[in-house]
Amino acid sequence: MRMLFDADLSVERLIPALSIESGTRITPEDTLVIFDEVQEVPRAMTSLKMFNEAAPEYDVLATGSALGIAMHPGFSFPVGKVSRLKLYPMSFVEFLYACKQYALAEMLESKDFS
Repeated sequence: MRMLFDADLSVERLIPALSIESGTRITPEDTLVIFDEVQEVPRAMTSLKMFNEAAPEYDVLATGSALGIAMHPGFSFPVGKVSRLKLYPMSFVEFLYACKQYALAEMLESKDFS
């Protein structure tokens, strides 16, 4: 996957290449493209600017460590093109609510197992 970002970062080239690499058809406004552990491939993060400017119809999410990104010299962060969100793990009760298991979540919260 790293080699995909060694060349031109144009969306016109990246979308078909990512589609072939993942074995999944990538369609605008229908497919979420996820770049996981983006700090390992800093040019993947740089490509977010291209997606934002040239192809905003694609939904792209990048995950990773800000510390890892900062450790790459010469890395170009796409300022103003990226919204950052710090996420934390869910508790089991939060997970149950997300899965619409309301009765079980409420039972665990109340600690009433009778």
